[in-house]
Amino acid sequence: MEHITNIISSLAWPVTILIIVWKFHAELTALIKRIGKIKHGKTEIDFSELKQAVEKVESQHGREELSKEGNSDFQQINALLSVDPYSAVIYSWIKFAEAGRKLVDTPDDHRTSDSTVVQKLLYKKEIDKEEYELIKQIQHMRNMAAHRRDDGLDELTAFKVTNILMQLTDEFNKRSKSSR
Repeated sequence: MEHITNIISSLAWPVTILIIVWKFHAELTALIKRIGKIKHGKTEIDFSELKQAVEKVESQHGREELSKEGNSDFQQINALLSVDPYSAVIYSWIKFAEAGRKLVDTPDDHRTSDSTVVQKLLYKKEIDKEEYELIKQIQHMRNMAAHRRDDGLDELTAFKVTNILMQLTDEFNKRSKSSR
C-alpha cells in the first residue's frame, strides 16, 4: 500500500502540470508570444528565437494561427509535445506529408516517398526554395526522431517544428480543397 501511495505522490505534480498546460494552452501560447525571457535561478528560457521564427513564417505567407477548436491534429500534437516531443514531430510530419501528397499527386498514389513529395512541392511552386531547405532540415529531424537518436530535440524545438509543419499542412489542405 505504501508503494502505491509513493507512486501516486510522485506523479501528482507532473500530471497536474500536464492538465494545466492542456487546459490553458491557448493562453500560454499568447503569453509566450509576449514574453521575451524567463529566468529562475540558473535556468533561463529565451522565447525571442521562437517568436521570430513564428513571426517570419506568419508574415512571409500571411498564414493565420491554426484554429485550436475543431483541429484534432493540432490538439493531438500539443498533447504529445510535453509528453514525447519525438512523437509530436513524427505525427506532424505524417500529416504534412499526407497534405503535400494530396496537393501534388493523385489521391490514390501512396507510393511516392516523402522526399519526392517535397521535391514536387518545390517544382510545382507550392513552396519556395527557402521553405524547401527548411523542410529538408525538418525531415532530417523527423528521421532522427524516428530512430530516437539523441540530437537535442527538446520540447521547444519540437514546438517550432510541429508549428511550422502544421501551418504548412493547414495551408496545403486549404489549397487542395480550393483546387477541386
